[in-house]
Amino acid sequence: MILISGKWYVAPTELNGTIMLPVFLVVFLIIMIKQYRKQQHFSLKRILLLILFLLYLWLLLDITLFPILLFPPNSGPFKLGLGRQFFINLIFYVFPMYRPRQLIGNLILLAPLSFFAAIFKTRYRKFGNNLRLMFLSSLLIESLQLIFNIFYLGNRIFDVNDILLNTLGSILGFLFFKLLNLLSGIKKTSTSSKGKDRP
Repeated sequence: MILISGKWYVAPTELNGTIMLPVFLVVFLIIMIKQYRKQQHFSLKRILLLILFLLYLWLLLDITLFPILLFPPNSGPFKLGLGRQFFINLIFYVFPMYRPRQLIGNLILLAPLSFFAAIFKTRYRKFGNNLRLMFLSSLLIESLQLIFNIFYLGNRIFDVNDILLNTLGSILGFLFFKLLNLLSGIKKTSTSSKGKDRP
């Protein structure tokens, strides 16, 4: 349902995020086949991380882009012309206007993506590269939401505050990755020291 010039229009068809599940299943199988051809075996840890990553991506898309509204070409919104629904906010006012749930949600939205990026790609273990990727990811999501508005596929707002919060919150995921790395290094050092102490 969208609001244009004070009038509500109900889409006869709404697509939800479940339509993406077959796509993610195919992606998972393709990655597994490539992994097997390269190494001739499957790492259980790698498989679990991949499953978690794909589930997170699906949830991210489901939260940010769905439901997708489908109006017939001759329906009311299209008769008015494209772009009558145009939600964009370029004014920073994060804390006064956001509810706690919105604030926390936007802060943690890209934290897992930052974490997974650092796990799967060495280049994103550098803070600057990781933060740049998260900013561009948030910008892409907001831009898609704006495009969906123009073509009456959705009714979300392009908001610079979301980009700011998403990017800042992604640092949590990066710090979590660094913490795990640190703890892993300490554990390895401790294990090797015990081995040397043995007669």
